[in-house]
Amino acid sequence: MATSRWHSAMDNPINWSLRVGRVFDIDIRLHLLFLIWGVLQILEDMSAASRAGAGWAGVIGWG
Repeated sequence: MATSRWHSAMDNPINWSLRVGRVFDIDIRLHLLFLIWGVLQILEDMSAASRAGAGWAGVIGWG
């Protein structure tokens, strides 16, 4: 069963590429979400540190 499904997917390259593309699309979206979330966290830490008057040392964690 599994081998026949694999072969039919390989025989139809358009279908195969669409499936692969869909998986990569989801993957890229997830990575972008994590990247944006990480940047927002860094900005939040920086603004909190600057409000406390610690400057860059506070941002890095030396404050």
